[in-house]
Amino acid sequence: AVLGYGKSSLDPILQEAAASRGLRIIPDQQPKMGLFYRSDHWSFVRSGIPGCWFFFGQDFIGKPGTYYEEVVGRYIKTEYHKPADTYKSHWSMEGLLSQVEYTLAVVKLLGTRVDFYPKILTGTSVMA
Repeated sequence: AVLGYGKSSLDPILQEAAASRGLRIIPDQQPKMGLFYRSDHWSFVRSGIPGCWFFFGQDFIGKPGTYYEEVVGRYIKTEYHKPADTYKSHWSMEGLLSQVEYTLAVVKLLGTRVDFYPKILTGTSVMA
């Protein structure tokens, strides 16, 4: 998921990087949590500098479609930001590596577009 997707002119770059990696972009799956507005990039976005947060989606490598709700949903409700929120040795890091590679693909695309200046889209709910 890309939190902030649809709020700036970065979307075509995000899509191109996703397509090159065989990934599918989905919008914020938990918008009521307000994570886009509570993140480190928010000060920049509020000032008109586009930003986004690459967050995990709901499709997990080699897991059934119910995995997100069964495992991630439970984790968010029972462990996230609580004393039980610790690293588990059985966790797979394949998805994390995929996310890092995607981030690098976005950075490479942005670094080679000398005539591209991302902007916040008018009519979005990001300006203070």
